[in-house]
Amino acid sequence: MSNALFMLSEYISSHNRNRIPSDIQAMSALSNSNNRPILALAFTTHRDVITDIGYTVLSAPSSICPKDLEACVCAVCDLASNHPVMAAELISPDHVLKTLGFDSSAEDTLFYAATMAVLLLKDALSSYANYKKADLKQWEQNNKGESVYAKYMD
Repeated sequence: MSNALFMLSEYISSHNRNRIPSDIQAMSALSNSNNRPILALAFTTHRDVITDIGYTVLSAPSSICPKDLEACVCAVCDLASNHPVMAAELISPDHVLKTLGFDSSAEDTLFYAATMAVLLLKDALSSYANYKKADLKQWEQNNKGESVYAKYMD
C-alpha cells in the first residue's frame, strides 16, 4: 500500500485541484462519523458545462483526511472538468480508479474512497439542480409568470 500511497500523493500534487472556485454554483461537503467536515467540492458552470471545479480539505490537521479519499476527489474533479453536467452524472468509481492508474480489483479501501468521491460529486450536482431551479423561478418572475415552455404549448 505504501507504493499506492506514493502514487496517490503524486497524483494530488501534480493536479492543481485543491482550491474552491471563486464563483460557486454548486457545493457539497463530506463529513466524518463525528459530523465534522472533512472536505468540500464545488464547481461553476457556463451553459451547463463545468468550467471550474475544485475541492478543499476542511479538517485540521489535514492528515485527518485520508490521502486515498483526497486523490479520488481530485480525480473526480479532473473527470468532470470541461464536461456537461449531465455527463458528470455518469462518472463511476471505476472511472476514478482508472484515472488514478488502478483497475477495479484495487483494494477495498481505495474502491470505497472512489465511491465516496463520486457520491460527493453527485451531491454537488444535486445542489446545482437546486441552483438552476431557483434560476428558472427568477426567469419566470422576470417574464411575467410565463412558463419557459409556454411558447411550445400552443
